[in-house]
Amino acid sequence: MINLKDYNTFGVEALAEKVLIMNKQEDIFQFVEKHNGNKEFFLIVGGGSNILFTSNVRGTVLLNRLMGIEIIESDAQWVTVKYESGVLWDDLVLFAVQNGFWGIENLSIIPGTCGAAPVQNIGAYGQEIKDVITGVEYIDMQEGNSRYLNNLECSFGYRDSIFKRALFNRAFITSITLRLAKQAEPCLKYPSLREITVPGKTYSVSDIRNFVIQIRESKLPDFKKLGNAGSFFKNPELQEAHFYELKQHNEKIPGYKLEDGLIRVPAAWFIEESGFKNTIFGNVGTYKKHPLIIVNRGGASGLEILEFSQKIQKAVFEAFGIILSPEVNII
Repeated sequence: MINLKDYNTFGVEALAEKVLIMNKQEDIFQFVEKHNGNKEFFLIVGGGSNILFTSNVRGTVLLNRLMGIEIIESDAQWVTVKYESGVLWDDLVLFAVQNGFWGIENLSIIPGTCGAAPVQNIGAYGQEIKDVITGVEYIDMQEGNSRYLNNLECSFGYRDSIFKRALFNRAFITSITLRLAKQAEPCLKYPSLREITVPGKTYSVSDIRNFVIQIRESKLPDFKKLGNAGSFFKNPELQEAHFYELKQHNEKIPGYKLEDGLIRVPAAWFIEESGFKNTIFGNVGTYKKHPLIIVNRGGASGLEILEFSQKIQKAVFEAFGIILSPEVNII
């Protein structure tokens, strides 16, 4: 049995029967050929930044370590870049920024690998990967062949995609392809960015990356020092009528209107208003600077973290009738 503590950013103890490192696509095909017939359970893990282990893994953990970056196409306005799925996400962002490519700078220092990015449709500070991704290549772990999905076929939603549903733990993503801009396209609409930028002033893509890093580091804990998986819950998206109904009784409730007419409300607001600001529960707690982040204060088990998250869900539902959905993949 192998301890998975070093393979998840929560830093919780969990054991797996076997851990295999996938350095190249041939390793994946060999695993499928050898094990697919007996339907052995397996779990694909990249950076382990969006996983909560609540029990041991009875099967094989496949560590994604596929590496490589390649510029596929380039003209005066756009560049198409292919990233192997084991590349760390922030290495991807840094490569783009250093080359003057726009479109993902607001997604700086998000932990995890490129392969996990489309699964979660990662987003931050007004940008989402769905806005720049052109396609995803993956190996079908049931059929043992390579497949490709374009942006539309990925069925992206808010922190959602086909890889969390129909293709959950069936698709081993091997690469993603992004179309990035060479001309300046700053996205500064998010409140935190508006607060530290000057309207009308010109900023480089590197400037904006630095702003985002400054904001994230001021709000979010380093998982190497305090185990966490970032935002534990999704931000609820409410019908306009529902939002204003809540606002009648909670004048300070914040909301951000989306293009589809729904209003996104920060889950952190519900959590704080339900009494979970900087709350400690044994070895677990909410982070002192951001209640949306559940932290392992040291020695917590996955079950302890799960139970604490359920206490938050229960309190928010009882206070507001809102069901908070986990953003973290609970195993």
